[in-house]
Amino acid sequence: MAEPNRERQRLRKKARTGVYAAFILGYLILVAVLLVQVTGQAIAESWSDDGTVRCEQGLGELMTAVERARAASCKTEMSEERAVEAFRAELMPEWSRVGTIRRACEGDRARLETLDAVQYLRYAEENTVRRESSELASLRRKARELIERNQHGDPR
Repeated sequence: MAEPNRERQRLRKKARTGVYAAFILGYLILVAVLLVQVTGQAIAESWSDDGTVRCEQGLGELMTAVERARAASCKTEMSEERAVEAFRAELMPEWSRVGTIRRACEGDRARLETLDAVQYLRYAEENTVRRESSELASLRRKARELIERNQHGDPR
């Protein structure tokens, strides 16, 4: 009887060791994947810089992107989430180079202040899109209904 019990204990110990090893291996793989992702994102901007961005040109492109994003987020009836997604999507590709533009403006305090103002405007516009999306959606819907009603001669 002692022989099967000892064999059972040995198998249990082997199973525990295997489960523990699988857990540790899974954890290490997860940490490695996350480390690669974060590191890749952190250095991707410096690898993609071509160094040819002029400060003034870059500032103008950032401002144009903010205006384009604002217009895109107001086009149709959208949920708050979709409006913010549309806003952020229209900021690209210009805003992916904001670090390069900042470096191009280094040493010129007035242009750095301009860049800070454009960045502040971007965040203010995004917050406005988020806040107003539901209100604007209902106003757009009402205006469309009134226009359609008036076009069809139904002056209720």
